[in-house]
Amino acid sequence: MTCEEVLDAILKGEPTLAFLERTQNGLDPSALASLVRALRATATMPKGLVDVATLPQWDVMDVCGTGGAKGSRLNTSTLTALFLPDLGLRVAKHGGRSASGKKGSLDLLDALGLNPERSFEAAPETLRSSGLCYLGAAFTYSCFARYAPLRKAFGKPTLFNLLGPLLNPTPLRTRLLGCRTHAVQDLLAETLLHLHENALLVCSEDDEGPLDEGAPWSETRLVWVSSLGRKEMRLEPFEAKPALREDLFSDGVAAALALLNGAQTREAESAARMVGFNVSLAVLAAGQSAGALRATAWHNADISKVRHAVHTLYEDFLAGRHALVERARARIASLSSLVKLDGLIHANSPVKVPSNLVSVQTQLKFDTERGAEIGLESKAPAAIAFPWRADKGLLIAEVKRSTPTRGFSSALSLADRVRAYDAAGADALSVVTHPSFQGDLSLLREVRSLTRKPLLAKDFIRTEEEAVALVKAGADGVLVLLDLVGEDQARRLARAVTAAGATPFVESTFEVPSFGVPMLNSRNLFTLREGREHRDALARRLPAGVPFVLASSLATPEDAVLARALGGAVVVGGALMELGDSRSVEAWIARARAGGLLKACGAQDADDARSALAAGASLVGVNLIPSSKRCLQKEALAGFLEDDALLARTVFLTDAHTPRDLVDQINSSGKAFAYEQCYFSPRLLGAKGLFHVGAVAYLEEGANSSCPSPRARARILDSSLPGSGKVEPYVSHGLSTPRLPTLCAGGVSPETAEARAKEARLRGHAVCGFDAASGVERRGAQGTQNQDQRSGFDPDAVAFLATLAREL
Repeated sequence: MTCEEVLDAILKGEPTLAFLERTQNGLDPSALASLVRALRATATMPKGLVDVATLPQWDVMDVCGTGGAKGSRLNTSTLTALFLPDLGLRVAKHGGRSASGKKGSLDLLDALGLNPERSFEAAPETLRSSGLCYLGAAFTYSCFARYAPLRKAFGKPTLFNLLGPLLNPTPLRTRLLGCRTHAVQDLLAETLLHLHENALLVCSEDDEGPLDEGAPWSETRLVWVSSLGRKEMRLEPFEAKPALREDLFSDGVAAALALLNGAQTREAESAARMVGFNVSLAVLAAGQSAGALRATAWHNADISKVRHAVHTLYEDFLAGRHALVERARARIASLSSLVKLDGLIHANSPVKVPSNLVSVQTQLKFDTERGAEIGLESKAPAAIAFPWRADKGLLIAEVKRSTPTRGFSSALSLADRVRAYDAAGADALSVVTHPSFQGDLSLLREVRSLTRKPLLAKDFIRTEEEAVALVKAGADGVLVLLDLVGEDQARRLARAVTAAGATPFVESTFEVPSFGVPMLNSRNLFTLREGREHRDALARRLPAGVPFVLASSLATPEDAVLARALGGAVVVGGALMELGDSRSVEAWIARARAGGLLKACGAQDADDARSALAAGASLVGVNLIPSSKRCLQKEALAGFLEDDALLARTVFLTDAHTPRDLVDQINSSGKAFAYEQCYFSPRLLGAKGLFHVGAVAYLEEGANSSCPSPRARARILDSSLPGSGKVEPYVSHGLSTPRLPTLCAGGVSPETAEARAKEARLRGHAVCGFDAASGVERRGAQGTQNQDQRSGFDPDAVAFLATLAREL
C-alpha cells in the first residue's frame, strides 16, 4: 500500500483485520516519515501546550516504547517519565492503552488514579507546574481509538505500534525510543533521519528475547540519530541476570506500585533497577548532565565513555532512590489534584470571587474634591509615567491587606509603609483592590493621597467600566488578567485603560502577551501553584529592551536583584508586607535595588559568613564537596542551620559525593537560598533554585555551560576547573543559551573584577555581580593566603568588590 492509501484507510476507512495484516511490518522509512507528517497535521492538542513546550532550554522530550510484548509487563517508559523532572528534564509523554499485550501508558495512569482524559486536558498546566504531562494517543488522534478494539483482537504488533512513538505532536528536543526488535530499531532510526529529529533508540536482548527498553542485565543496543547522522553502540550487561525478568513480566502494575510505595520487595527492587537504567539512558539522550555526554558529544565518543556515563548515572539513581521515590509520589499527588474535574481551580482562587468595583454605584463616582486636592481631576496620557530603565528595570513595592491563602502580621500602618517605600526609593507602588485580598477602591485612593509615585492597580477586571473606575481612582497602570478573560476581551480592556490615560499591564502564566506590558506571574491564580522556572523562561523569550514585569516568588532582596537582571521590573508584595517596621522595609528595598550581587565563597563557619555579609557581600558560598580544601566541617554546618537569616543568604556547593545526610539537613530547613551545582546529583531535590556553573575547559569533566538546568536561577561563569588555579577567557554566550543573570568567577579579585565583568559583557552575558573565592580570602604581606590567621575573608576586599558589584 502507498503512503496515501494507508493515510486514507487510517483516517476514513473502516477498521479491518486485513488492513492490520497488510501493514503489520510498516512501510519503508521514507513513506513512514511522510505518513507521520500527514498524521501530525491532524493532531488535537490541548490549548496552550505548544507555548509551554517551546520555552527556551526546557528540553522537552518523550520517553516511549513500541510495545508488542506479551504479558502484564512493567510500563517502564511511563515510570521513567515520572522521575525525569527531578533530574532537570521536562517530559511530554505520549502513549496509549494496552492493545497488543503489555500494559500501556494509560493503563498505568488508571492504576495511579490519574484520569487519562483529564490528564490530557490539563497537560499545559501539569507540564508547567510539574515538568510532566501525559498525552493519550486516543485523544491526540481519534483514529487510534477507532482501531483499539480490533488491535486487541489481532493480538500482535501492528503499524500503530510503529506510529505511536513517532506521533507525539508536542515540539520535542529529543526522545528516548524503545524498540521491540533490532529490525524495528533500524526502521525507526531511518525514519527519524528523514524527519530530521533527534532520538536515542534502544533495544535490549537476552536469552529470553528482546525488550523495547534498556535492561541492566542484558546487552543493550543504542542507536543515536540527529543532524550529525546515525551512530550505533552496544552496552554490555551491568549486572548478572537474577529473576528480574520474571518479576517484571508477572504483574507490571503491582511492581510499579511496589516501587512507588517504597516496598522492600524483590519486585520493587527489580522495578527500581529497570527504571533507573532507563532514566540514565534518558539523561544521556538529552545530554543534560555533566555525568552524561553533551547532546553533540556522543557522535565522537567511544563506547568506554558512554558506558562510564550510563553507569555513573545508574549508580547515582540507585543511591538517591529513596529521595527520588518520595519526589515521584509527591508529583503523582500533584498531578492527581490537577486532573480532577475541579482540580484546575483552587478552592481559595481569587478568580472565583467577583470584583467589587461595580458592586456599589458610588464607588464608580470619582471623588472630585480628593481628585482636585492631589491634582488628578482629569487623567490624561501625560499622567505620571512608569520610569522604565532597560538596564536595571523597576522595583514596584506592593500594598495588599492579605492574600487568598494567608494574612499579614505586620503592625506597620499604611501611611508609614508608603512613606518607607518612598524613602527607600521604590520606583512605583502597586495596590491590590480585589476583595479576595481584602482590597477596594478606598485603599487605592488612600495610597494615591500618600505618594506621587506611579501606581499600578491590581484587580481581576472583566469590563471596560471597571478599568476606567481604577484609573479615575488614581491608578497610572491597570492589571488585565489574560488567563481570566481571554485574548479578545483582554485586548479590549487594554485599549480602554490606554484611552483613559493609563498603562495596561497584561498578566499571563502560560504565554507572553503581544499587547500591553507583560506581567509574568510565577503563581497561577487558578491553581495557586508556583512555577518560577516557567515565569523566568517566558521572560527570556522577550526581545531586549521590551518592558516587562516579574511577580511572585521574590522572597529575598537577592531574588529581586536576580529577577531585575533579566532587564524587567519586579513586583514585591508578601516579602515586604511581612516586615513590621520602616527600617526593615527600607533595608530590604535598598538591598533589592543594588546593581549586582557579590557572592563570597569559602566560609568555614557561621561567624566567618556573617563577617563577609557585614562587609557587604550579598551571598555567602559554603563548600560541601569532600575533596575540596575549602570543604565545610560537618559540625560547622549547625551554625548555619540554626540561623534562618544567614541560611537565606547561603549558597551550598555540592556534588555527587557530598554526604547525603548533610543535604537532607539543608533540605529539611527549606531556608537555603540556593545550591551551586557542577555535577549531576538527584540528591539536590529540595533546592528552591540552582546556580549553574558554566566553564570552558572542562565541559565533559564538569558543567555544561550551554545546557543549564531548567531550575537554574543564575549562571556562575567560571573559566576553568574549580581549584585548578587557571584563569582562562570566558566562553561566549551561545545562541542556544538562555539569558541568565551571570556572576563572574575565576580570577576575580579587587584588581581584576572590572576587567572580568567587561570581558563577560563583550561575550554576551548579562553580568549582575561577582562570585569570588581566593579574591576575598585573607592574604599575607606577600599576597599569599595567610596561614597564621583563622581561615576567612578580608573585609576590605569584600567591601571593595561589593561596591563594584553594586555599580554594575
